[in-house]
Amino acid sequence: MACRRSSIVLIAAGYFIPPFNKILDVTSQYHFVAGVFVLLVVIMLIIGKLFPRETKWVHHDAGEVDLTPWKGAWPVGLVLVLCVIAIYAAFAGG
Repeated sequence: MACRRSSIVLIAAGYFIPPFNKILDVTSQYHFVAGVFVLLVVIMLIIGKLFPRETKWVHHDAGEVDLTPWKGAWPVGLVLVLCVIAIYAAFAGG
């Protein structure tokens, strides 16, 4: 939750607060947002090292969902990947 608030504050500062919005003159919008993302990941890693979990997290399966693999997953996945490649080739002029 705190990370989400931090990202909103950093992005808002980069766009609207005068001393910080000069960064957009130096870099593009996408590089700025990517920089905020990298900065937040680094902050989360540092917080994880400084304040590790007290107990180990373990996932408990409640058994409410059937997790049997679907037989058509590979063929349908292959068709989707080929469709994406075809769309890319069509729009790229290939």
